Amino acid sequence: MPPWRAMEDKAVENVIDGLSSEELSLIAEFLEDASAEFADHGCNDFILPATDENKAVFVAVLQHHGEDDANQLSVKEIMAATDEVFIYDDWAMHYFSERCEKRLKNSKATPALTRAEFDVIGALLESAAQWHEEYSGEVCYDLTFPATEANKALMTGVIKSNLPLIENQADADHKRAAEEKAAAAMRVIAESKGEEAELDIPDFWIMRHLASKCKKLSTKSSTRE
Repeated sequence: MPPWRAMEDKAVENVIDGLSSEELSLIAEFLEDASAEFADHGCNDFILPATDENKAVFVAVLQHHGEDDANQLSVKEIMAATDEVFIYDDWAMHYFSERCEKRLKNSKATPALTRAEFDVIGALLESAAQWHEEYSGEVCYDLTFPATEANKALMTGVIKSNLPLIENQADADHKRAAEEKAAAAMRVIAESKGEEAELDIPDFWIMRHLASKCKKLSTKSSTRE
């Protein structure tokens, strides 16, 4: 697979709502791809506790998609929920892909991502990661990145955050293949001197890493640029 995306080396302070612009861009792209993929699933219910914050997020998703005769979901139904509230996962993925893109393009003119939004984004990324990992024996989900300093820094974090999951793999063959892939990527990170080298990383490792970051941001008292 050719290089999927060449991230530019940027200053550490280039942060939006607690995420680097590179991370936010990856989230937008992953969720856009996942929205198309999940639209073909038999069940798309995405369910969360019926808090005021979650209701507000789901109303925004519904208004972005638009109410139609093909489903029974309405703003009234969302607001009336008492225990659990639901939206369709592919709708939410598409909404947050565009939401993140807007933050990237004009962070001064768009509202910051809230804790509730980060919680939802994290859950959506985790769902997409789980789906790809489940079928990784049949489909290659590896992405190839040029070994820029920015990519090496990000992928080091990705690999480290996935190591506990790799170690807990029940399937011995799957575990061995994942360990070999992680070791190969870390060798490139340690030894490469220029962008001619390439990093091969499963997309579900990256999604899971970003999901974890979003979950951490969802627990903070506030987010800001």
